Amino acid sequence: MAESVYNYATTDDVAAPAKKGKLYKSIYPKTLPDEQKGTFVTKKGSKMGSFGPASVKKAAADEFLKSGSGMLANKTGHIALPEPSQFRYNDPVPRRDPVPKKDERPIHGLKTSKNFINANAVEVICSSAKQPMTQTEKFENWTQKPDFGKVPNYLNRVKTEVEEEYKMVETMRQEANPASRSNVVEMPEEERQQLLAALRERWQKVDGEFQLTSFVLDTDSSKRKYEGLAKELQQLEKDIEMLEKGKVVVRV
Repeated sequence: MAESVYNYATTDDVAAPAKKGKLYKSIYPKTLPDEQKGTFVTKKGSKMGSFGPASVKKAAADEFLKSGSGMLANKTGHIALPEPSQFRYNDPVPRRDPVPKKDERPIHGLKTSKNFINANAVEVICSSAKQPMTQTEKFENWTQKPDFGKVPNYLNRVKTEVEEEYKMVETMRQEANPASRSNVVEMPEEERQQLLAALRERWQKVDGEFQLTSFVLDTDSSKRKYEGLAKELQQLEKDIEMLEKGKVVVRV
């Protein structure tokens, strides 16, 4: 006997056959006609139709709409139209004057005896004096004022007073500390001008090198060079600004 996996299977492992259910039976009796079993067309020849009524009254072929049979027709069979009348505007909008006719010509050659010079003089004499305009009436548009957009004068005056107070306080502080005055000397004007010119020349040279640097800093050396030039320019600008103020005091 050949070897097979069925030899190792027991009878308990074999699946039992499925039980069949009861046969389906329709709830409708077989004696009913096919038209009553459903709405749609069936195999046994139900008539095609719509969901409307089974029978519709058809119009006769000779009963169509004829001329003069409408609601506005009179007894003679023709449509009754209103009597013609002149058209008139019913809206309240005033109309312009009609165009003058060809025989309606203006009157020419009219002259007046009025003396306009004397009339104007009398009108001026009899008129009341013109009142001066107020500030609000004079400048209805405040953007047209002469001082619009400018710094008010009182701000400049206050700024000058504050600077004078700072100078006075600094002078009093220096006079109260004689030890500080003994250790400082004023830089000569010639030396200050020479130092200022040298700093400006150095600034132009460093600024020229700074403008030639690349926009792309992809190496460490280029980054260090860029940072060094920027730092030197900042220090030079600070020194030039300090020397341009005027008197310079040097501590000895």
